[in-house]
Amino acid sequence: MRRTSSTPEPQKNRAGYVRWGRCLLGSTALAATTYMGVQGIRCRRALHDAVDELASYPVKTVHLSYGEIVYLDIMPTGSSSVYSDPPVILSLHGLYGGYDQAFENVRELSKHYRIIAPSRFGYPGSAVAGEGSPKEQAAALMALLDILNIEQVYVLGASAGGTPLFVSLWIIRNGPQVLFSSALPRPGRKNHESCPRVWGLLPL
Repeated sequence: MRRTSSTPEPQKNRAGYVRWGRCLLGSTALAATTYMGVQGIRCRRALHDAVDELASYPVKTVHLSYGEIVYLDIMPTGSSSVYSDPPVILSLHGLYGGYDQAFENVRELSKHYRIIAPSRFGYPGSAVAGEGSPKEQAAALMALLDILNIEQVYVLGASAGGTPLFVSLWIIRNGPQVLFSSALPRPGRKNHESCPRVWGLLPL
């Protein structure tokens, strides 16, 4: 009598696991590819929308000794703001923005104040002077104010914009300064105790 050969049970299980693993791997790869494709489309749309939004602002450009700086110069729009020389706010944006964020941070004040909202070094449209230090940034802002014939400003520094503001406390035009959700540079340990307190802020 002839014996019928059969695959041992362990080998059957192993083959089943291999097929299941391949199926799972293929499904995962398909899902990942689909996800990345959708996210790529969304990213392109978001980038396109962001470019359009930036282009919607009335941007101005000045040429300084080191390069260009772009900014918004928005005059008061409120009916009660008939000033021949309106008060000025210089708004410095944070890490995730440019002149657009700088303006939006103080948009509600634009009815009664002239808003100067520049892009800081390396942000949309603005070149970098030297090493891009806070002192160089503050000097560039002062040069911009000189060109605009602005003698006094209220200065608001949001988040990372607080660093050049921190420096400008000493070298920029006289006027109140406001640190908004500020991120000041962390001093070294040896200078920790001697770091000055500014407007109630403790050394970081």
